[in-house]
Amino acid sequence: MAVKIYISGNALRAENTSLSLSLLDVPKASVYFFNQALNNGSVKIGYLPLDNDAQLLLNIALTDAVDENLVAFTAETFRLFCDANLGYSGDGSGFIRIDSGTGWAQYKDTVYTAASTFAITAGAGFTALPNNKGVVI
Repeated sequence: MAVKIYISGNALRAENTSLSLSLLDVPKASVYFFNQALNNGSVKIGYLPLDNDAQLLLNIALTDAVDENLVAFTAETFRLFCDANLGYSGDGSGFIRIDSGTGWAQYKDTVYTAASTFAITAGAGFTALPNNKGVVI
């Protein structure tokens, strides 16, 4: 079963190509992918913040995921698709993805840092970080 994952306007959509069945139609700014699941061969998409599987909207094998042209996603091309399209409002606010032990920060105003200029210790709950446009993320 191929699942086409694509952007249409402000929506992230997923559809089963063999059944022409819509599986997902959500605001693209409200969702992101689970990086660890992608590392393990699964495409999992959930509502932000991605605290746990409670926000899970889509869970398929990476081998089933295709783009709008029906080209199979790899882990890297899926990350690039998500980084370019999901999880931000377009107003200059950004997102931060933290993997176990490593992380990176990218702001949608084109500033990218491989090493954060500040140390983060995040416990349970919300951790506010100002980006370089003064927006708290």
